[in-house]
Amino acid sequence: MKRFSFIFLLMLIVISGCAKKSQIKQSNTTAILHGWVFNVENGNPVKDVKIMLFNEKDTLVINSPTGKFSFQTKPGTYTVSVTKKGFLSEQNKISLTSTKEYKYDIILKKEIPLSPEQKEAQKHLALGIDLFKKGKFVEAKKELMIADSLTPKDNAITHNLTEVNKKISSIVDSLFNEGNALEKKKKFEDAYTVYQSILTYEPDNKNAQEKIDSINKIILAKQQPTPKPYVKTKTKKVNVENIYKQGLALYSKGKYREAIGKFNTVLRYSPSHKGARTYLKKAKVRLKALGG
Repeated sequence: MKRFSFIFLLMLIVISGCAKKSQIKQSNTTAILHGWVFNVENGNPVKDVKIMLFNEKDTLVINSPTGKFSFQTKPGTYTVSVTKKGFLSEQNKISLTSTKEYKYDIILKKEIPLSPEQKEAQKHLALGIDLFKKGKFVEAKKELMIADSLTPKDNAITHNLTEVNKKISSIVDSLFNEGNALEKKKKFEDAYTVYQSILTYEPDNKNAQEKIDSINKIILAKQQPTPKPYVKTKTKKVNVENIYKQGLALYSKGKYREAIGKFNTVLRYSPSHKGARTYLKKAKVRLKALGG
């Protein structure tokens, strides 16, 4: 009789375990995340609690009256967010890497009255999260940085700021790859535009600024006209002696003014010409004597 009772009790335990496991139906293509939300002070389940499981593609929400929850979703990386009035919100990252069950309990702390700085930080946090979901990552970062400056040790703010920075870094890396590809194709104007857009995400990005400066030099060089090759002009050869003889002939005819012009020409090309210098003086004296 005792042996029969023991076997019957064992069968009940096995059936009970199977019944509990069968409450969660699992597909071959989905992961299951289930657990409880507990109050850290007394260990009791937190009732009427809101649990969210989300990533960039999906958002699942459970409003649990008992504190128990169960999500069935595709494998991937998610954020678990838990909110309950009178308690501090809790938000954590979780990886559901395969199609199996994941047991995940969440602990909530009673909310402490917020200071004016904390209240203001929560406003910026909420706005930052909203902007992030809308894909406005730069604006989201600004709001979250304000929130972080007000309450630097807030886990939710730090978590969301990290996520925004990861997203911006991913976009910047993609833009760098695009810019490099355009440079290789000699499409410098298009590459210039891409590198400029990086600065909208990271204004102090030195690599992007160096790329912009480098391409700017290339574009400016292309816009400058090509200088004409220098051609050395041939200097016309002057027959100084012929000019000198012309001057002498004019001098002998009494045409002193014309002779002076010829002698000056000779001295311009041959400053050491003694004959031209001598007759220049004589011509000037004769011209002066004639009142010229």
